[in-house]
Amino acid sequence: MNTIFPICLLVLLGYVLKKTEFISKTTQYEMNQLAFKILIPVNLMQSIIKTDINSVFNMKLIIFCIVSVLMIVLFSMMFVNKITSDKSKQGVIVQGLNRTNYVLLAIPICESLCGSDSIGVTALLVSIIVPILNLLAVLVLQYYSGGSKTIKQTIISILKNPMIIASIAGLLVQLLHIPIEGFVASVINKISSCATPIALIVLGATIELSNMKKNKNLIIIFNILKLMLIPIIVIFISVFIFNYKGIELASILVLFAGPVAVSSFPMAQSMGGDGKLAAEIVFTTTIMCLFTLFVWIVLLSSCHML
Repeated sequence: MNTIFPICLLVLLGYVLKKTEFISKTTQYEMNQLAFKILIPVNLMQSIIKTDINSVFNMKLIIFCIVSVLMIVLFSMMFVNKITSDKSKQGVIVQGLNRTNYVLLAIPICESLCGSDSIGVTALLVSIIVPILNLLAVLVLQYYSGGSKTIKQTIISILKNPMIIASIAGLLVQLLHIPIEGFVASVINKISSCATPIALIVLGATIELSNMKKNKNLIIIFNILKLMLIPIIVIFISVFIFNYKGIELASILVLFAGPVAVSSFPMAQSMGGDGKLAAEIVFTTTIMCLFTLFVWIVLLSSCHML
């Protein structure tokens, strides 16, 4: 609750700033570009750099999460055309169903549930899963953008994506043990700390309540899939087939039952997706998650699994 509630307040602030005309449409666009191209990538790179990969490496858990994410992408691409025929909306839905606000929520929630001693497991998962989620998001949005790019053009487009560049940079710093110290570390930290607040304020400024009425059915279906159906299936498999519990189950819970990633909104808007729908599903899943994630935590804790 203490982690998710401030997110809602920042989104609300953005909405109020837009309604009072404190933020213009031009400013919204410029702030969105700043968040997508600089702030969020630096935040992602920092989270990867900070992770001690060697001490908490869990191949079984990593493979389980990667396979689960790939299956969600596959099935959502198979059935999304039954929900909407609009390609720009299809890309946003497929991206949103497999992409959670993991960078922001995973460590604080898992630490509050399982303590700081075992949080390295979650931090490692963040450093590996988040770049994969970003790569899949770029591929999905590229696929549904309706362009006729060649394979070479698609690969170049992916490699030029700020989130992919940040992931590669972070992993290189980790693997090559490049020291990030002094004023460089300070600058990265300061830029990183701006990422989430600015992205959330821009998100709130993008929301149109009248437009949400038009997308009402899509939003309801999406929230049921994202916050109920997918978590039920993944957590059932996690508990009854793989016997995950404690920090491993907590990490899985946040990955598959958390709200849609804030970064999915600026990415969708910048890559030809329906930016308004992307903002709406981030907003609604974040609000609904206050209830659904709480229920999951109480349920699993009462069964002594967390």
